[in-house]
Amino acid sequence: MMTENPLGDPEIGALLLALEQRPPRLHEAGPLTKEASVALILRRAPEDLEILLIQRPVSDSDPWSGHMALPGGRRQADEEALTTAVRETLEEVGIDLAADGVLLGRLDSLQPMRSGPRIAVAPFVFAVQPTVAATPDPREVAKLLWVPVSHLADPASAAEHLEVMEGGGHLRFPALSYDGHIIWGLTHRMLQQFLEIIRSIRHGGAA
Repeated sequence: MMTENPLGDPEIGALLLALEQRPPRLHEAGPLTKEASVALILRRAPEDLEILLIQRPVSDSDPWSGHMALPGGRRQADEEALTTAVRETLEEVGIDLAADGVLLGRLDSLQPMRSGPRIAVAPFVFAVQPTVAATPDPREVAKLLWVPVSHLADPASAAEHLEVMEGGGHLRFPALSYDGHIIWGLTHRMLQQFLEIIRSIRHGGAA
């Protein structure tokens, strides 16, 4: 992974510095907690930074079937968290972060807030050149989107996800909307971490 000048982009350089100054809160996985890693990938578009999001295929075996997500997946035995994010990104969207990515830092590890798989997810932030192409694997990715950061940071993008419970009733979760897609759950919480940092940078504050 490249570690020198982060693509010559001042804002990406500021993100690198902000993440260096913000030690992530890491989860200590217990014997029953599985671990996973994801990659929050940025690229420079003409008018904004963009984040790569995927839509997971619909599958009865996937607890996050059809959800909007970041590329990533479960850690293998004796695999470092960063290695997982790089491997899974290559498998899912065809981007080789080991060769073409700039590692900017790591966000706080997160776990689901509702019933479901006991899993701790480590998010890593990368930047790539605009010329780096994403080629999704249709077995793992139903749709791929590059989403402008300014859209996600706009209060007008705030939405709500209504989760219908098996025994009746429902729960409401905060979400973000983009082009008809609802981003909620762990991905929403990861993006909120990132957006807090980018807002601070863009408004001249400290992350």
